[in-house]
Amino acid sequence: MNHSIIQLLRQGESETVEFKSTFGKEVIESLCAFANNIGGVVLVGIENSGKITGVNYGSESIQDWVNQIKQGTSPSIVPDIRLLEINRKQVVEISVNEGLNEGLNEGENKLFDTIKKNPGIRIPEMAKILLSPKKTVERWISKLKKMNLIEYRGSKKTGGYFVLNRK
Repeated sequence: MNHSIIQLLRQGESETVEFKSTFGKEVIESLCAFANNIGGVVLVGIENSGKITGVNYGSESIQDWVNQIKQGTSPSIVPDIRLLEINRKQVVEISVNEGLNEGLNEGENKLFDTIKKNPGIRIPEMAKILLSPKKTVERWISKLKKMNLIEYRGSKKTGGYFVLNRK
């Protein structure tokens, strides 16, 4: 079993951790609260007490959950999801990072997340991942650079973009 999950279960719910026995509106509300603060994790399949009950899921239900989260939030939250097995029970870990500064549109937020997950990434790869034209990605990069959220490091041929540490 994942040691970080065991640690979360022992510590219980907190400002950044919520337990939910099933997926529903409460999960989306918790994710919104986390995104508006410092980020957090919702573990679905665990009661408030920390008892592992598990959930039944398939690839379609997980995609449905993602769609409900995206449609139920504005700007849309796109969470990270991990499927876990704890004590032979299925648990879903849904996590979100802290929200970005006001004034970024959905594309700029997705670009920021892409750079954060892929340090040193270059524009062609970003465009491919985001399914957006290179010119659009370049415009988003320009805005993120002006806001001091990202920077380019390295040479023109081998360098890439990195998220700046925010304090």
